Amino acid sequence: QIGLDRGLREQVSSLARADGVAWIGVSGGVGIGGVWSLDEQGPRRLSLPAGTRFQDVVHDLFVDRSGVLWAATLGGAMGLMPGENTLTATHDAWVADQVKAISQDQDGRIWLGTDGRGVVLFEEPVIDSLTVADGLADDRVTAIHRDSRGHMWIGTRDGLSRHDGQRLTTYSTRDGLPHNHIEDITTGPDGRLWIATFGGGLAIFHGEMWSSLDTRDGLGDDRAQALALDGTGDLWVGTVNGLARYRESESLPRVRLT
Repeated sequence: QIGLDRGLREQVSSLARADGVAWIGVSGGVGIGGVWSLDEQGPRRLSLPAGTRFQDVVHDLFVDRSGVLWAATLGGAMGLMPGENTLTATHDAWVADQVKAISQDQDGRIWLGTDGRGVVLFEEPVIDSLTVADGLADDRVTAIHRDSRGHMWIGTRDGLSRHDGQRLTTYSTRDGLPHNHIEDITTGPDGRLWIATFGGGLAIFHGEMWSSLDTRDGLGDDRAQALALDGTGDLWVGTVNGLARYRESESLPRVRLT
């Protein structure tokens, strides 16, 4: 266990790994939170440029295809170039925005999910956006995920949207979601989409129909927050009431046709 005794504080919010280094996002506030690296020499907190505000409250970490580490923070998006030791604000206009999620599409654009301004799409020097006006479920974005077909899935506090490269399609409880507040999204080895909802447990999208898993199936709490697939295909689900493991043969999700 790595904690106070080795310099790393509590309230870990996100994890990423690249080139043998584990990156840890901590949301503990000034002097405690921020981005930490962990290697054989132990934990080390990355430096922030002088004058930054709220960038030490980290929501998400993402390593893009060029090796840049991105941090979604309360004060905007931060980047760490390979070989550097200091995080920098990637664009001045983002510093005032709370960024909750980061991903990258198949064309290399970085997608930033903000808490109130929808999705910011960045491919230097071009900045674009997707909002409710474009068909996004809600401008308060909580999760972004690229599936095996290259489609971008955007979780929000009020529904789920899919961008197929051309247009947005939005899903809600009317379409089969057990709850509209999305917290995390991942794709299974069979291509099915798994969605953690905050209040309805897990949603599973099969391409043409939805199914769900909740406390009636053994989930510790219907307020699911984090998802991870291990090497055996088991799905690990973090909830506000502990960690659960889902193994396909042990529980069959209930199916709802849409």
